[in-house]
Amino acid sequence: MSNLTLTALVRAELRLSGFEDDPQQEGIAHDLATLRAAIDAAPVELRLRESARKLLEAVDFDNNGVMVGQVRTGGNGGLISLDTTRAADQLRLVLDQAAQIRMPAMPTTPPVPERTGHYDRDGYCDNPARGF
Repeated sequence: MSNLTLTALVRAELRLSGFEDDPQQEGIAHDLATLRAAIDAAPVELRLRESARKLLEAVDFDNNGVMVGQVRTGGNGGLISLDTTRAADQLRLVLDQAAQIRMPAMPTTPPVPERTGHYDRDGYCDNPARGF
């Protein structure tokens, strides 16, 4: 998730939170729960991506070295360096932290509004003149 996406999520959450206590707004609680879960997960996702990228770069360097002009230099001939081990340990720590985060259980659909006497079982308005 990019910083731009995270910014958009935060702005949407701020805007919707103004309607949180309004009983006329249907599905706001569900939408806010979804947004807040995505916002809470964003820092972990960014750290996971960064840690994984560092590990891949370290493994690539250990295996291939770097290209300087037309010649490969450095590298460890496929042996794992201390830097690669540290990068793997950092990724392991971030993965463990991510596994401990509990995402709130969210319904797959917004809640159905409370029905009054003139709504049928599917939530559609029946003939109000009939009184049910």
